[in-house]
Amino acid sequence: MKKITAIFIAAALSVSVPAGPTIKMLNDSTPAYAFQVLEDGFGGYNAGTILPTFCLEYQETFTPNTSYYAVIGTSAVKGGMDWAGGVYGQGPLHAVNSDPLDPRTAFLFTKFMEGDSRLTDQTKLQNAIHYIEAEFKNASVIGPKNDYVLLAEQAVARGGEWYGKGLGNVRVMTLWKSFDGRCYSGYAQDQLILVNAVPAPGAVALAAVGTALIGWLRRRREL
Repeated sequence: MKKITAIFIAAALSVSVPAGPTIKMLNDSTPAYAFQVLEDGFGGYNAGTILPTFCLEYQETFTPNTSYYAVIGTSAVKGGMDWAGGVYGQGPLHAVNSDPLDPRTAFLFTKFMEGDSRLTDQTKLQNAIHYIEAEFKNASVIGPKNDYVLLAEQAVARGGEWYGKGLGNVRVMTLWKSFDGRCYSGYAQDQLILVNAVPAPGAVALAAVGTALIGWLRRRREL
């Protein structure tokens, strides 16, 4: 039993608990928005690093010059809208609880971050992201494609420049207002981030196991 408990504790220690807010949103005027990293190592960046970002959700907002707890993942956790059955380009749109990031969005954001000359219009890029991610005011209306959407579709198609690359190093950065040491609350918005290093699947799994085992140990103490 002691050996098992030791393993549980080691796994639990692998979980990174933020000491305070991890990022600060800097503006809310026009895309691209910007945020500053507050915690060393977040997304693979040093504290103080300022990076551009775009919104994933259409009708949800952040407050400028405000710090948030940010959690990196691959889906917009509060959902929003998605294509019917989760199949890109197939309507009608419908509400979902969790909306996975689309590789087309990952392509556009990666190329924007690389300074691609094809993606100089930030407003058009934000509109393209909202189209790809199916974010519209009216779920029965699918907005028109712009040329950035067409570029992304060509890129992920067989033989395209992004074919088979999935999300690359692009991730969803979910912003929360509060964290009590166990749960995040006060959802604000889902933003994009190009991470410097993608955690190995084993490390992610270990962190998840650690979280579960902390709960197991607490329940044992209560018995």
